[in-house]
Amino acid sequence: KVFTGFFEQDARTNIERPDSSRSANKVDPMLIRVERKDFFPKRALDGVYLGDTYPLCGALPPRGFLRRGATYRYFGARRTIGNVPWELREGLVLSSSSALHRTLCDAAKANPDVCRFPREVTLSEHLPCDGSECDVESTPSVMVQGGDGTVAYYEYMRPPCVTLAFTSDGVAVKSTREMLCADAAQHVAAAACCAAGESRDSVGRCLFDGELVPHATAVARCAAHGESLCPTPETTDLRFDGCGYFNFFAWTATDGGCVTRAQVQPTGEASIVHLPQRRRDDFGLDSHELFRVSWRGGLFPRAADNCAADGDACSVHGATCVCDTTVTTQAVFTDSLTVPTAAEVLEQLHIGSPPPDALDAYSQCTTAPCFAASEVQVFTTADGAFDERTIFRVERHGSPLFLANVASTVTIGTDAASKRTFAFRNPPSIMDPLLPTER
Repeated sequence: KVFTGFFEQDARTNIERPDSSRSANKVDPMLIRVERKDFFPKRALDGVYLGDTYPLCGALPPRGFLRRGATYRYFGARRTIGNVPWELREGLVLSSSSALHRTLCDAAKANPDVCRFPREVTLSEHLPCDGSECDVESTPSVMVQGGDGTVAYYEYMRPPCVTLAFTSDGVAVKSTREMLCADAAQHVAAAACCAAGESRDSVGRCLFDGELVPHATAVARCAAHGESLCPTPETTDLRFDGCGYFNFFAWTATDGGCVTRAQVQPTGEASIVHLPQRRRDDFGLDSHELFRVSWRGGLFPRAADNCAADGDACSVHGATCVCDTTVTTQAVFTDSLTVPTAAEVLEQLHIGSPPPDALDAYSQCTTAPCFAASEVQVFTTADGAFDERTIFRVERHGSPLFLANVASTVTIGTDAASKRTFAFRNPPSIMDPLLPTER
């Protein structure tokens, strides 16, 4: 299933063909159509998920494009390339007073108006924001213009990150016709705002076309204009005006929020059911988009047992159980006097973290237990506690690996000490269903 969504490129000039066909293109790499890719978690035979040890997208620092380690690649003088059916997403236009502009321009002191535009740039230190840079969370690209008028576009290479499959207390997001359930802490969507009394005709509030923002930012953007997120009913289309938001997912204020349920097969495989969802059968009941989960103790609800679960969390649906879920996140290692071994860290921590030097207010633990732990480095915030904010550094395959001291668990039932409460590790997904990308 990894190799899905590949299609032959469109025909173009300068290709020899062995037959009379004018539509074949057997030369160029195949085109990836992300909408045909598999959005769902993938687990190996050893229980490891594709996406384990990557940080959560919601844990990446705000304005990470200005922080140490941020990487930019030169794209070209335009956001499109001839014969390539891919366009660099629009982003910020940098002011000449910007520190990032100066870094990417890389002009010689003797000729400050002529940019040299290096092929790739990695920031060696945090840069101060300038102008509109201070008002955005991220940007997929930047445009740099030299004093002589020469223009270059750079793609910001956002660090790879994952989203978790299940969420509690979700927020409904809506495109023109589709609706899904999103996690306000993990996902980004459009800030499409409605005037008082309006529910479907929205106005985009963005700093560049196609800008996507966290839920809290969308709420603030709307409030700044005396507007609010649109309370669009599930069965009503959402209409967009401005920001190039056509068919983007946008945050909404739909009554009742949304939830994610688990449909459990007799084999223990699961699929995700979004409530509400519209025109997205892959997140609906009986989608058959199955993936394996790591059930605690090997126990899971079964239709043969009438889907019995504490709190009546499940109901029978054919040969399957459809179950309400609760997602909890908690620290794994909490005793600051006992530092885990590298093997324990790798076995029990599955969610990655940005490096501490890309974040604020972190310092390396230097207590006696931390000093004695030769295989593990621990980074904490000011109070020095081992909590959900703690970061562990270990070596894996000769390279440093940073892991967050958190575990996300999906529970079905009341979580009582009962054989009728079930739980599994919340699996990661590399593909974001709200914003699928080629890489």
